Amino acid sequence: MATKISAFSKVKDLISNTRLTDTQLSYLQNRTFTVKNTSIIYPLLKEVNMDTLTNEDITINNKVRYNKKPLFINGKTYLMTNNIYEKNIPRVAALLSEFEKVNQSTFDTPVVDS
Repeated sequence: MATKISAFSKVKDLISNTRLTDTQLSYLQNRTFTVKNTSIIYPLLKEVNMDTLTNEDITINNKVRYNKKPLFINGKTYLMTNNIYEKNIPRVAALLSEFEKVNQSTFDTPVVDS
């Protein structure tokens, strides 16, 4: 169990330290994308409203699959799946690194006046 908790913390730190666009956040909420790119079997993130959070928001098939501690990204609130293992970390890190590269080139493009 310690490995699972440690992996969760590492991935949470990776996400917290990556500048993500709303489009990238939508990818991380998509099960197919998450499975294909990280081998995590649930959407990595789930957008929620903490004021109306219910058990249905954190469970899948009657099992808790999302951690109740929220992440705040781009003015929105997300829960992260707790179904993360050490083996997932390299793929999550690589994916977030690719997102960061795309963002860096987008955000660092100089504005040219016409």
